[in-house]
Amino acid sequence: MANPNVIISYSHKDKRYKEDLLRHLRILEKQGVASFWDTSLIPAGADWSQEIKKLWKQRMWQSF
Repeated sequence: MANPNVIISYSHKDKRYKEDLLRHLRILEKQGVASFWDTSLIPAGADWSQEIKKLWKQRMWQSF
């Protein structure tokens, strides 16, 4: 996956809404216009805090 340029931040109780949003935005990813990231993509055993900090430094857009 390319470096994401959109980070989706959400409450886990709103996971359904995040999934709905991504379903509509995937076309942009398929076209190479944007890539998306959320905490579900952090590998098991990874330092989640460091992963998030690293991506915040690279982000271009943010969705809540």
